[in-house]
Amino acid sequence: MDLLLVPYSSDPCLKIIQWPPFLLASKIPIALDMAAQFKHKDSDLWKRICGDEYMKCAVIECYETFKHVLKVLVVGENEKRIIGIIIKEIESNIAKNTFLVNFRMGSLPTLCKKFVELVVILKDGDSSKRSAVVLLLQDMLEVVTRDMMVNEIRELVEVGHSGKDSGMQLFAGTDAKPAIVFPPPVTAQWEEQIRRLHLLLTVKESAVDVPTNLEARRRIAFFANSLFMEMPRAPRVRKMLSFSIMTPYYSEETVYSKSDLEMENEDGVSIIYYLQKIFPDEWNNFMERLNCKKDSEIWENEENVLQLRHWVSLRGQTLCRTVRGMMYYRRALKLQAFLDMANEDEILDGYKAITVPPEDERRARDPFMLN
Repeated sequence: MDLLLVPYSSDPCLKIIQWPPFLLASKIPIALDMAAQFKHKDSDLWKRICGDEYMKCAVIECYETFKHVLKVLVVGENEKRIIGIIIKEIESNIAKNTFLVNFRMGSLPTLCKKFVELVVILKDGDSSKRSAVVLLLQDMLEVVTRDMMVNEIRELVEVGHSGKDSGMQLFAGTDAKPAIVFPPPVTAQWEEQIRRLHLLLTVKESAVDVPTNLEARRRIAFFANSLFMEMPRAPRVRKMLSFSIMTPYYSEETVYSKSDLEMENEDGVSIIYYLQKIFPDEWNNFMERLNCKKDSEIWENEENVLQLRHWVSLRGQTLCRTVRGMMYYRRALKLQAFLDMANEDEILDGYKAITVPPEDERRARDPFMLN
């Protein structure tokens, strides 16, 4: 599911389009192998990477996000100076087309492996793994300075010696003067960045069949084609005429109850069993979203049961789909109102950062909006 998500906020430090991850799947592992084995000029390597626009975007995004992660995590003065010197050296060599001359690419996969381990810890947000984060940062620094850099940088050595003289290990810090912030402040944007970065670094399978569900593909294709329609510009929300929606129904349940799901017909088949067989791939996706391995695990949690009722109702109850369709009008109007009134900074922060209510309020307002 995450492979289909487009970032809801624009990161101003990125100068490229952030494509949905399924378009960038496997691009970083391929670029990594390419760089590790490349023996020619910088310009030739970059030309090969730029031959695939998606690969180019993935490489730039991962590099810029990598710098952002370090900026958020590392707060120690010595540590920040060391990282600043290394980044300056890297970007200076890139600008001069001498990066492959002054850096050994054979250790790049090792550096990437360490970074992936760090991203996994950040993704989990387990505060007990602070020492593991320190060790990973130290290992990454050692890989860059000892294994990758061809020439020793005097300024880097001086900063390193000053740290040793103080008797403190890099990135370790103290309670009074921490060198890293872990766990970092968690925001919706941070969680999305880390999750997206993890996908870009680790997903290796082909994205040709993403999504596998034919109905999902049809809807995405329909939406993509609609972007090229010649449509008149929508008026501002405050100038729109109000409207109401009336849906006649008689003696119908909008959402199936728990007992409805388990009720068997004269053939001994329950509605949930029937829908599992009709929509097997969607059922597997649903189980994955709930982090459930077995069907029985769903019934152990009331929230999961509610999600199950919605899942079944949206596939077996026409009225439920109708109500959900009506609620989409509300979401669309909220988004358009945001675009009407938001300034540039608010748009960069993202629609969700300003308009999305807390989880409990969201569910109370819109029970048909599923994750």
